Amino acid sequence: MKTITKISTSLFALVFVFGTYQTTYAAEYDTIVDAAVDNDLTTLVELVTSAGLAGALSDTGADLTVFAPTNNAFNKIPRVLFRAIENDPSILVEILKYHVAPVNLMAEDVVMMDTIETLQGEDISVRTVGNNVFLNTNAKVIAPDVETGNGTVHVINRVLIPWKEILPDILRALGHR
Repeated sequence: MKTITKISTSLFALVFVFGTYQTTYAAEYDTIVDAAVDNDLTTLVELVTSAGLAGALSDTGADLTVFAPTNNAFNKIPRVLFRAIENDPSILVEILKYHVAPVNLMAEDVVMMDTIETLQGEDISVRTVGNNVFLNTNAKVIAPDVETGNGTVHVINRVLIPWKEILPDILRALGHR
């Protein structure tokens, strides 16, 4: 009887946490920026604003997909690298555009794809493992299908960086030639 009670309590806790987590991201928003602000993706919002891209992500005529890194995802980037990215507008814009697809993709669309074309020009690879979706090897989609009036946001746990395209710029920004 104790085992059944323990399992029931654990299931209830899991359902409650999952339900609460989903509710956090389940509301529909007017724009992608509204969704990011409301869901505490503040580092992304600050970077998008400083790069001058907030207007594009607030355009109600757009139909985009944004793979939005959490604040914790940005914290995983070494500080010196983050500062170099943050302080170089051309690098920052390239990285941010690498998180945006020029079409609206729901989770059911993403899982059927091998790659996704981005506004930056480089493709993001897609891999599914069980019920998990990963972008470029290790960026996990942790909250899919946050619907907005101008597209869809999928919250991810890592920042995507188009290394092939911007490595020379990053090395320059870090003072290495």
